[in-house]
Amino acid sequence: MTKCDLVKLGTVARPGTSIEQYVWEARAGCRSFSVARDTTDENLGRGIKVTMYLKDDQCVYLDEALLKALVKKYSKFTSYQISLKTTEKDPSGSELSVIHQKPIWMRKPEDISKEEYAAYYESLMNGVGEVPLAVKHFSFVKGWLEFKAILFVPRGKSRCDHVDLDNVRLYQELIPEYLSFVKGIVDSEDVPLKTSREMLQRNKIREVIRENLVNKCFELFFEIAENEEEYNKFYEAFSKNLKLGIRVDSQNRSKIAELLRYRSTESGDELTSLKDYCLA
Repeated sequence: MTKCDLVKLGTVARPGTSIEQYVWEARAGCRSFSVARDTTDENLGRGIKVTMYLKDDQCVYLDEALLKALVKKYSKFTSYQISLKTTEKDPSGSELSVIHQKPIWMRKPEDISKEEYAAYYESLMNGVGEVPLAVKHFSFVKGWLEFKAILFVPRGKSRCDHVDLDNVRLYQELIPEYLSFVKGIVDSEDVPLKTSREMLQRNKIREVIRENLVNKCFELFFEIAENEEEYNKFYEAFSKNLKLGIRVDSQNRSKIAELLRYRSTESGDELTSLKDYCLA
């Protein structure tokens, strides 16, 4: 069996404080891997080099245009320069820039178009292909804590049920279960990268972020409620979530109560809020 018969991933790494390089190697479909000292003459200096060997029937991924398209699709919002170096078509070995874009949540909201928010939402939702019902983009700075976030309300429940929140790093620990239909990204330099879910649950930072995310969610809901037609779509999809929130979130119960809608003898088939019912 040769390299061409396998889908294999090899990583060569050299820590900044080490003079030796090591190779991590694994094969597709195999849970085991190997780590050994690198015996080649290649000197990385510092960093990691990843080499993949493709099966013969997967050589379509050697196409330069396809590689660029894949990188752009799945790395739209990275803060690092990504380049493609070819050898056959470009004997000089020059690097062709593929993408270099500042993450959308790191930019100012006023500099971002609706189309850009929609494109990021689509990538977050694994290519659902629709614009969100509403967006909330904000920054929080207070004393020792700073974070940036973007929250999206989907247009319908069926469109967001399949999305795994694990795709958004630790996001599911930062928002209550009844608000899990709200999708988004939270970025904070003050949350350690190696924080486990258990540690995050006991972390003071988590409590502050969670409280602010919930408040921003309600701001977003009340903004949607200003447009009756849009709010009817929202309520049809997520009224059960709000009713669950009434039971489990005593701190925000009064806010949730304002968002609930009912049918009355006066409203007929239309929904009305308790406040409007009392004023009628």
